[in-house]
Amino acid sequence: MQVHSRERFTDHEKKLFSGFKDDFKNSKKSKTLIDKLITEWNNIYEGKVTKKIPANRSKLVMKEVAKQIEWQKPNITEPFVSTSNPIRITGPSQRRSQIMQKYANMQFTGQFDRDAFMDQLSDVLLREGTVWTCSKWDYQEDLVKEQYDNISAERLISIGDTPSTFEENPDGTFNVTYEKVKRKKNQPTGEIARNENVFPDPSARTREEMDFIMVRRYETVESMKASGNYSDAILARLQGSNETNTESSLASQRNRDDLTYGYDSAHMKANSKKIAIIEYWGTADLNNDGKPVPIVAEWAEKEEIYLMIDENPMPDKEIPYEVAVYSSRPFSIWGNGLAFFLGDSQEIKSGMMRGMMDNLSNANNGQTFAMRGSMDYVNFKRWRNGERHVIVNKHPAESMYQGNFNNLPPSIFNALQMVDGEIERLSGTQVSGPALSNSNTAKDDTGNQQLTMAQQRMSAVVRTVASLISKMIKKWVICAEHWLDDDQIEMMFTDSEAVDINAFRDSGETIVKMKVGTEVTRNMQIQQLNLLMQQSKILDSTLPPQELNKIVAEMYELFDKYEDAEEIRNYTPPPPSEEELKLNNLKMEAIELENAKVQAEIDKLKAEAQNFMADAQATIMYKQAQTAEKLAKAEGQNVDTALKPTQQMVEIEKAKPKENTQQG
Repeated sequence: MQVHSRERFTDHEKKLFSGFKDDFKNSKKSKTLIDKLITEWNNIYEGKVTKKIPANRSKLVMKEVAKQIEWQKPNITEPFVSTSNPIRITGPSQRRSQIMQKYANMQFTGQFDRDAFMDQLSDVLLREGTVWTCSKWDYQEDLVKEQYDNISAERLISIGDTPSTFEENPDGTFNVTYEKVKRKKNQPTGEIARNENVFPDPSARTREEMDFIMVRRYETVESMKASGNYSDAILARLQGSNETNTESSLASQRNRDDLTYGYDSAHMKANSKKIAIIEYWGTADLNNDGKPVPIVAEWAEKEEIYLMIDENPMPDKEIPYEVAVYSSRPFSIWGNGLAFFLGDSQEIKSGMMRGMMDNLSNANNGQTFAMRGSMDYVNFKRWRNGERHVIVNKHPAESMYQGNFNNLPPSIFNALQMVDGEIERLSGTQVSGPALSNSNTAKDDTGNQQLTMAQQRMSAVVRTVASLISKMIKKWVICAEHWLDDDQIEMMFTDSEAVDINAFRDSGETIVKMKVGTEVTRNMQIQQLNLLMQQSKILDSTLPPQELNKIVAEMYELFDKYEDAEEIRNYTPPPPSEEELKLNNLKMEAIELENAKVQAEIDKLKAEAQNFMADAQATIMYKQAQTAEKLAKAEGQNVDTALKPTQQMVEIEKAKPKENTQQG
């Protein structure tokens, strides 16, 4: 990303610069109050005494804000610096997204100094409430000279390039020198902008509403010359400058604080005069055709020398600055720092501690009091000199008294404990023990760990920072698609992959996300996935096989084993070999035969059951017939028995006439 300066500008361009300077003036005026607030928060962080205290009183200031910030910084930075693959990229082309994701992670975790970047980002965010990041592209090249002596004409022709120096020797050979431009760096980078040097659109309430932003940076004449972006005539006009711009209260305060740590912003070496340059990123009618286009412009603030104006060189034509806040203010692009919440608590605790120190300092501890007349002058001198002495009038217990500290009321310690609890609740940081101890981790009715409010606050801050880093990485990706050399793109593909540079550059929409989380949220996710894995036997019969692989891959990612997770997620069983196919066919045939055998046994059992049922039914019918016959016989016998007297009577009656006839 290189935009070169110019020496001459049209009347229309000068008119544009005049408007830019008006915007700069209005923006500086609008951020005066936020500069004062940030200065006040930094004073609280440094523990500076801001109120007049009597000379004979303690001036102790407790640095509660500084301690809380130092405890919070690891919680914010660790999710980003402890993982080797935090970036996720998706887009229309899955293969291209995977390659660009590999490149972005390599740049962020390897080429880019993410440790220092994240440490500075979290420090500014917590101290000053607002942090601005700038996405840049670092391109550097060197001029390399190659000398060839006594080479033949054939070799000279084979090289092909035009030499910068050419000399023919008497023997027909040549001495030549080639000057080649060698790429030194061609990679993305980022930096944190100082809040006193950032001047956003004063009419914007959000980053999306911002039409322009101006950023002040300081350059020396040497650095401007080394960049190659400025002409000698421009540099000659800037040689006389020897002042830095410290107009805002925040800039002045920061420069005074820097002196404490050995940095003098006013010190300048010979020929290293500092130039305050204003960068303007926004839109303007650059071509004087009534159509505003994205532009970038520069001018020297003190000297009011116009340096350059051109179209925005970024591939997406967007402003390369992004912003994040620690605690958002309604309808404001600026946020509140941690001192905004803890300033009162720090002042209360400092007042209490000063009272305790005054109480102790006014005590008579370490002093020995002697009653007047308890010893003579000689022994008094011996006592004063620490020598052996004799008390002649009274018992030492009655005549001597040892001073000590005054007793402090217990209520002051209860008040200090109350203030400490309030500070922890407001900051969202618990410093009483490990993050997952039983004493400070909430649990539900089933015993599962739940996020406390403090932990939720820290998770919210991490998500805010992750969103900011995602926007910066997205600009890296877009720039890489346009500014990476072909050989750099080819290096991202393996030998077995087909290299399609045109398809790689034709990106389409790119979605960048940071997959990070605090240690507490990681452990909770692992716990939840563990419960799912315990149900794997049941899930195996209801879910596709690949779903279980996804669960395992997710757990591997939480353990920072991204390569293993990717292998598990993309794993597909290899196709079976011929021997395995034959073996599988034999197994299938064996299973089919076994099934046929079982089916035959089932059919046999069914037939036997049917025969058994038929025999049982015939037996039942036979038994029923026998029973009916027996019942019929029994019935006949009963009838005969009942009719037998009657028959006897009939027979008797029949027998009587025959007897009379015989008698007659």
